[in-house]
Order: sequence, then C-alpha cells, then structure tokens
Amino acid sequence: NPYEINNELEKQLCEYTGAPYCIVVDSGTSAITLSCVIHNVDEVEVPKNTYISVPFAIIHGGGKPKFVDLEWEGMYQLKPYPIWDSALRLKRGMYIPKTHMILSFSTRKQLPIGKGGAILLDSEEEYNRLKRLRYNGRPETFYTYKGFKRDISISFKIAAQSRHEMMPLYRK
Repeated sequence: NPYEINNELEKQLCEYTGAPYCIVVDSGTSAITLSCVIHNVDEVEVPKNTYISVPFAIIHGGGKPKFVDLEWEGMYQLKPYPIWDSALRLKRGMYIPKTHMILSFSTRKQLPIGKGGAILLDSEEEYNRLKRLRYNGRPETFYTYKGFKRDISISFKIAAQSRHEMMPLYRK
C-alpha cells in the first residue's frame, strides 16, 4: 500500500507534537483551506503581515479574510476559529487540544523538505472527514483520468523524505 508511507509520517508527527491525529497534505496552504472547510468559516482574522497564501486559502475554504494588526511569532490563531497557523513552529509537544494546528514543510521551515504540510487535530470525526477531503472524497487509491491525476495529499516520495528529516528534531 503506497499510502502507508503517508500514514507513517502522520504517526511520527503525532508522536512528536502530542496531537492525537494528523493529516499530511501537499502544502500548508492546502491544510488551511481544508481546516476552513471543516469549520465552515465566515470572516477570519489574519495578521496584516502574514504569508500571501493564507488569505487565499481562507477564500478557497469559503471564508473572507479580515486583516488585523497583530504581532506574532511562530504561530497565530485564525480568529474566531480554533485554527492555528503554526507554519513557523514545529516543536515537541506543541499540540493545543481542541484545535487544528497547521504545519508547513517548505524550505525555510523546521522540517525543510521543500513541499508539504499537515493538520494536527484531536477530533476523530474531523480526522476521518479530512482523510476523504484530502483525496477529493475518495478512498486512499490513486485515480487517473486520461493521464491526469490530482489530489492534495503529500507525495509518497516527500513523505518518505520527511520521515527521515524528522530524526534530527528528536535530538533537540
């Protein structure tokens, strides 16, 4: 099962962060979009000095970004929802209960594999829904249509690399 490598990375991230569940996807931006969909967002407060993809992810997730003055370091909440943009903070035991914590694995992050993201959470119901949303509502099977394939899961190769790259984090 080629999806097992994604599942193994999710288990490793859960162990490291303390989150009961984790969904890995292709980017932190996709993780924000999926969390917005799950929480059926409306107006979402974001700092004026956030990464450009955050407001776009909110819009794609059905919401409207509201820019606010906010000084932040490492992470901030997408108020009033229990969604935390934690793209700059990957730490042991970091998970905050009853939230979605968004991770990013781009080259300037703590797990610098170049691409990928994750949602840390503790709701089994939301976890099961997110697993289906990640693959466009389909089970963990790769589908193609006339040579085109699309899902927002993290690639198997990147998931395998991520598992290897997490090892130095355990030594910190």
